[in-house]
Amino acid sequence: MAFNLIIKPIAYVDIDEVVAWYEKAAPGLGKRLLNSVEASFKKIENNPVAFTYLIYPVRRFIVEKFPYKILYQEQEMLLLS
Repeated sequence: MAFNLIIKPIAYVDIDEVVAWYEKAAPGLGKRLLNSVEASFKKIENNPVAFTYLIYPVRRFIVEKFPYKILYQEQEMLLLS
């Protein structure tokens, strides 16, 4: 069962800035970083408990081929009917 990943707006700002930096450094590298981050998000959504705790309750996922980490927390949502 896949989970929904909720990404805070400030994270998008950070991602945009670093993608632009990599793209300026080497054309195409920013796109590769973005693809790697998106793949990381999918892995977290598919199995959020698979990755280690940095400090409980924060988990850490290391982005492949780039020096970045994604920090996240699992939260249960209550559905009221």
